[in-house]
Amino acid sequence: MQRRVSHEGVFALIALLSLVYMRYYEKTLYYKPINRFFDIMYEYISIPFFYFFTAAFITILLIYLLKINLPKRIMQILNYPIIFAFIIYAIFIFLNIIGILSIHFIFLKPMYSILFAALGILFAFTKG
Repeated sequence: MQRRVSHEGVFALIALLSLVYMRYYEKTLYYKPINRFFDIMYEYISIPFFYFFTAAFITILLIYLLKINLPKRIMQILNYPIIFAFIIYAIFIFLNIIGILSIHFIFLKPMYSILFAALGILFAFTKG
């Protein structure tokens, strides 16, 4: 007998792990002069993952509760802006790491949280 893991469970788990890392970083690693890797993980991966997967989790629950069904063609079309946004974001992170471009700290910018939440909502519609 094979059991499938639900999408909303995975989304909630990733959001929870991101939140745990964010709180751990803020409580123990923030004031310590340690490796830049932990700063990058906090600023550019953990915080966006939290917003993205929290919005995706809530949206997919609403999709299941309201029984929203989108045609497969629309679900495929919704994948393109998500893929494009993540490619652009990966390029920005890479340029920031090598020092060519400076991206402001994500946690203090509500625009980033809205952007990642919107992408999470689109992502949930492709999985619902």
